[in-house]
Amino acid sequence: MFFYITNNNVLYYIGKLPHTVYIQIDGGSENANKLTLAMMNLIVAKATKLGCFELILTRLPPGHTHEDCDAQFGVIWTATRNKPILSPDEYKALVEECLGKSLPVRVVDIYNVPDYVKWFEGCIDPDLKK
Repeated sequence: MFFYITNNNVLYYIGKLPHTVYIQIDGGSENANKLTLAMMNLIVAKATKLGCFELILTRLPPGHTHEDCDAQFGVIWTATRNKPILSPDEYKALVEECLGKSLPVRVVDIYNVPDYVKWFEGCIDPDLKK
C-alpha cells in the first residue's frame, strides 16, 4: 500500500510518475509471492500511461534490520509517543504535520481494501515457481 500512497502523491503534485519506480519489500512470504508479482505486472501495465516505464522490485536480504521507509515510521512514533490520539482525523493531522516538514504528504483514508487474491484468480500461471 505504501507504493500506492507514495505514487498517488507524486501524481497529485506533478501529474505523472517518474520514469523508474523502486519498490522495496521485506522478504516475508506475505510480500514475496505470486500475488506480489502479479501486482507488479499490473502496475507496469497501468503506469506506462503515466510516464513510468521501469519498475524495480528489490527484496531485502534475510537478517536485515529496517526498510528505507521505516525512518518515516520513526518520525511518526516520536510525534505520537507522549500524545494521545483520540480519532483518525487527529492521527491524519499529526502525520501530515510531522512528515510534511520534509516531504509533501497527504494522508488518504482508504475505505476498503480490494480482494486482490480473488481479483487475480485465474490470471496467475499455476506453474509459476519461486
